[in-house]
Amino acid sequence: MQRIVGSNDDGAWRSVHAHAMNPRLLQRVAISSLIALMLLAIAHAWPSSPGMSWGTALAVVKILLLAVMLMHIRRADVYAMQWSSMLILLFVAEGVARAMSDPQPSAALGGIEAVVAGIFFFAVLAYLRPLKNAARESKL
Repeated sequence: MQRIVGSNDDGAWRSVHAHAMNPRLLQRVAISSLIALMLLAIAHAWPSSPGMSWGTALAVVKILLLAVMLMHIRRADVYAMQWSSMLILLFVAEGVARAMSDPQPSAALGGIEAVVAGIFFFAVLAYLRPLKNAARESKL
């Protein structure tokens, strides 16, 4: 029986990902997109930087949330990848809402946020798919 949850150095882990995309590449894409989302949160809050406004407070909360996600994604924590793939959809929705309703340059940053969050979503799903298939096959 293969061990599904483990590190990237586990032999069973590599055998599960044998026919999929490179899992390390997918993990790096996910990490890079989280870092980009942190930078975008700073860029959204930058114009309102004098004093502590609601935009700045929201950016701080978003950056802390993304930092927690980043910590778990770096460890290749499968459970964290599952919940983060659902949580990132809030960032996609926020980016789309900003792109449709905010004035420039916030609208452009919102569009970029939606795209980058979508990249994270699909990278994590591609990473998890072989693991889910192996788990499903082991139950049969």
